Parts: sequence; C-alpha cells; structure tokens
Amino acid sequence: MRWHLSQFLGATSTQWELNVEGTLDNLSADMAVVAFRIIQEAVNNVAKHAQAASVRITLSYDVEGLRLEILDDGCGFDVSSASQGARSLGLTSMHERVASLNGKVRISSISGVGTRITAVLPVATN
Repeated sequence: MRWHLSQFLGATSTQWELNVEGTLDNLSADMAVVAFRIIQEAVNNVAKHAQAASVRITLSYDVEGLRLEILDDGCGFDVSSASQGARSLGLTSMHERVASLNGKVRISSISGVGTRITAVLPVATN
C-alpha cells in the first residue's frame, strides 16, 4: 500500500499519510484485496477530482475486523448525484466489494471541505 501511494500520489502535489493500527498479519486474502481496491479507488478519485492538498488513510484491525478510513481535504462532491449513472462506477464498485464481505461503507462529503470514506469489513464467522 505504501508503495502504491508513493508511486500514485508522488507525481502530484497531494501529501499523504498512512496509519496502521494493530497488526495486519492475520488479515484474510479476500479482506486484503477488498481493502486495497477501496483505497486504490479512493486515492484515484482524490488525484483526479478532489484537488486535495492532503489525504489520510487509516487501517485499524482487531478481532472484530478491519476498519479503513480515507479522509481528504479536497473540494468535496454531492454523493447522491455522483452515485447515480454510469460515471459512478468507482463508488459502485466500493459498495459492491464491501458488501461481498458483509461489510458496510459510508461515503460522506462536504463541498469545499473534503470527503470521508469509512468501510468496516468484519471477520468472517464460520
């Protein structure tokens, strides 16, 4: 993830920070892929649309699951408008990926303030 962020955002003026709370050693492969793809899509949106000076990504893993948060200080957008139509493929894929692991995602944005994406991916119970 750090490599991806440095490569992708290194070419922009957007500063980034990645915080990991807990150890990710026991993360399932499915959970790791979903988390990476959500962060990848969010960072792509930051680079293309947000005009953000900074983005902060936090991963927190414990016995209940993985919580990830992506927070930028960009221009923000109208979430409900962006979620409609063909141009929302990235947002739709975030929701679908999280749902595939019985998780929850929340996207909130305020014009002129920025965007926060929070996803919770629970540990699978058998």
